[in-house]
Amino acid sequence: MSEYDARSWQAAYLIAFLLGDALWRWTVGVAGGAAALQALMAACVLEESPRWLDSIHTKERRAGRATALLACHWREFTIASGLALAHGATGANAVLYYSRDVLQRAGFSQPLALSLGVGFVKFLGALTSICLVDQQGRRPLLLGGTAIMCAGHVGLSLSFWALPTPGVLALGSLLLFIFAWNVSWAGLMLTVASELLPQQVRGIGVGLIYALYWLLSFCISQTLESTLQSLGEGVTFAAFGAMTAVAFCFVWKYVPETNGVGLA
Repeated sequence: MSEYDARSWQAAYLIAFLLGDALWRWTVGVAGGAAALQALMAACVLEESPRWLDSIHTKERRAGRATALLACHWREFTIASGLALAHGATGANAVLYYSRDVLQRAGFSQPLALSLGVGFVKFLGALTSICLVDQQGRRPLLLGGTAIMCAGHVGLSLSFWALPTPGVLALGSLLLFIFAWNVSWAGLMLTVASELLPQQVRGIGVGLIYALYWLLSFCISQTLESTLQSLGEGVTFAAFGAMTAVAFCFVWKYVPETNGVGLA
């Protein structure tokens, strides 16, 4: 996740807070207006990249070669696909999108104001990742971030399961989870996947991996509310914690360090 993306989330939380629940349509409309402005600027200002212009004459031939090369580099593609599955299994997007609902369930009467803190922590996590990713490497950030995310899920589970008032523990665990996610998976899934795949298949490979991740995230997000209702918050976050632990084991066993490795 880029620094710009983190700033955009912070701006979105701020706009939602300033407009309030009663004007939620205006909140959505502001985002739509920003997207329209971005599309207009892209159409009027951006130019086609030299690499794309060079490839248009051999597009069909290269597409066929990329499909064959994916089979040749099946190990790299499998690990990259595993990154998408591991990232989705942490439930990060679902927790982020439903952070307000989680805070409401924890007993906070003004969850919209607290969402500003969620946005700030996202921004801080993205900055931390940018500062450390080349110094510490991809693998340590993924392992450390995943471990802390697992601790965040455990904290959320315990706050709802064992405490009469989840309150502070739930808020702290949520912010810890969001921070660790932005230090690790939010920006590094695609970074590591693109560095694993050779140049000839990087475009189609990363596209397939990103589609796989968002498909899994969509399924988890669509079932989160019903899962919370049927299983309860404690069991739900305990299950997410278990899946995050599996993601940690996957990174530990299969994901190599790609920092400083030349692009093939």
